Amino acid sequence: MIPLKHPSRHYILYLLTRRSMSAEVIAATLAEQGLPVPVHTEQPLKLKEKGKKRKPRRVDTYPEFIDHLRRVQRSLDFPPGFHPLRKNHEPSQVFLKRLGVADFWRQDPFTMAAFEYLSDPHICRMLKTMLLGPLGLLAISRRLAEKFGLPATAMNPQVIRAFAHYFWDYDALDRAEWDRVLWDWVTGDTTDYHIALKSPRSSVGAAMVLHITDQGGSESLKEVLTYRFGRDANFMEIVRATIGMSTGVAKATTMMMHTQAMIQHQDQLDLRRGGSAELLEELRRIEATYDPRKLTTVKDLPLHQLPPGYIDVEYEEMNDDSPQ
Repeated sequence: MIPLKHPSRHYILYLLTRRSMSAEVIAATLAEQGLPVPVHTEQPLKLKEKGKKRKPRRVDTYPEFIDHLRRVQRSLDFPPGFHPLRKNHEPSQVFLKRLGVADFWRQDPFTMAAFEYLSDPHICRMLKTMLLGPLGLLAISRRLAEKFGLPATAMNPQVIRAFAHYFWDYDALDRAEWDRVLWDWVTGDTTDYHIALKSPRSSVGAAMVLHITDQGGSESLKEVLTYRFGRDANFMEIVRATIGMSTGVAKATTMMMHTQAMIQHQDQLDLRRGGSAELLEELRRIEATYDPRKLTTVKDLPLHQLPPGYIDVEYEEMNDDSPQ
């Protein structure tokens, strides 16, 4: 099968296995549900200075996306007698598991709960933003459950896992590809997405993402978090300049500016060190909110230890095609 590069790649594969939808209809379905689709226009040529050749700006266009969907569709090797709803037809079930879409065809309760959140703009936006950051599934489910008053049956790590798997798969694209999708395919303001995507993969970045998804939250952002985020963000810019820029004045200037900014942020942190109860309290709060502990899933728990409110379902094959 041709690899499918899209944040909703498994949902698209599910739609393709229905075998009743054209590539255009699939693209329209994605757009209607707020999932990324390139614009339905050709990119105009960018005019250069007089006497120089005109060079088009290279972007993914709607026609290219449709062609890619058609090629993926043609590459699917459906087994003879394919029938996704027939549980006892082993070739069909093996094929669905290999594609990672068996849960959707089974209407697994976690997957169906995740699908429902596509139609809720507020929860969906927060989910997408947090999944681009360094937050774990447990931290995301806790924050959403607390903010929207959702019970454990409707919001838990397994629902978040299903949403990420089908609709907003961070691992489906690399950082450059995510940048292109967010800039060229997603309409409206995407500042929160970009901040989450580029936040440090640390507890500081996680706390920053939690703050921006809550539209500033119920309390102001503490100084210590601001300075730690600034220090880490400038360090990451130094790394990017080291790797991505050619040796020269521009690279030296960029690295010097970010180094100075990083030092200034560190100096502000040092001023607040030593006997500051507020600093220690804030650092503990960040670590507690981030909760970096390894997630224990429902599948890992004995039945008598299931948390209150979790759906008690058979789990023999539940995670065969779930994202890790």
